[in-house]
Amino acid sequence: MEQKRASVEDSLAATAIHGYLVVAGGCKAKQFCSLNNYEAILKHLVENFDYNATTFLRATFSILDVTNNFSLWEGAITFVALLFSSFDLDPFESVTKNLLQKMSNRAIEQVCIMLEDDQDHNVCVLFQWLKMISTYGVSIQSVQCERHWYNNELSDKIDGQLRDLKAQQRGKWAELDKMKQSLTLKEIQEAVESGTLNLNATDKGGLRPVHLAAAYNRVDVLQWLVESKNIDFEQGDFASRNVLDIARASKANQTVLWLEERHAKRVIATFLRKYFFRCLSQRRRTRLLNGVMKLQAQHRGIMARKRHRGTIISVVEESQRFRAVWMGAVSTLSGVWIKPFC
Repeated sequence: MEQKRASVEDSLAATAIHGYLVVAGGCKAKQFCSLNNYEAILKHLVENFDYNATTFLRATFSILDVTNNFSLWEGAITFVALLFSSFDLDPFESVTKNLLQKMSNRAIEQVCIMLEDDQDHNVCVLFQWLKMISTYGVSIQSVQCERHWYNNELSDKIDGQLRDLKAQQRGKWAELDKMKQSLTLKEIQEAVESGTLNLNATDKGGLRPVHLAAAYNRVDVLQWLVESKNIDFEQGDFASRNVLDIARASKANQTVLWLEERHAKRVIATFLRKYFFRCLSQRRRTRLLNGVMKLQAQHRGIMARKRHRGTIISVVEESQRFRAVWMGAVSTLSGVWIKPFC
């Protein structure tokens, strides 16, 4: 146990995650940083050191496995949601599915040995965790609550609620099976709007609705999901296959054609947009340089006039003084008398 605790403390990811769990879970332990600071540290690990969801979840499980403070599980719920929503990581991919199931079994075991004063709250947190992972397609059908001789009543309570939650997950899988049937686009839209069909849910094979639409060659459904619901067709299933990969594997030719055309249009539009903005930037730069050159010329003229003001005034005065003499000479040479101005 001490060796495991030491390995956890030596991990940079585990150190940052432990601080985040303490703050997010509202633990009474000493808090060294704010939640935003821990998020910034974790984001730095993702962006600069290529930390992934698997690494974070393993560190989280190591922390939760060696502690008897169930408040950290509240922080774990917030942390997993943070990975999915803010860090653009998928904690529910295939490589982490078994780990999430182990974490769930460990959470049930910890609840059963906690103090009676905190049992109701801990059970509530436990099922918040189970509902979250089941919503995103992680199967909880293999999660079990073993009976404990010293707390049979609590074990039976958890086991009953767990059976109900498993039945709910099977019901959601049945709803996702609608995507495999010949339902109209309108019926699918109504199911999504009513909340009976969750676009982030996955079936037993790890396929989301957008993957199922591609697999069953439903171009109309896929187009509605991508264009109206802003679903990213680059998101992967549990085998890390994107929508186009699934369509090709299913030989959904119409879907493959639509996805390839959309991808080509997006590439062309991106190129044209970059070219347009580059030309616009060059034109702006040219206008700016011309304006700067004009201002510099005006400034140089003003400074030259100020610098030679005395000489210019003297030349003008002398030209006025000798104007009559020069005009008389010009008139004599030309044979025409011009009346002098001065």
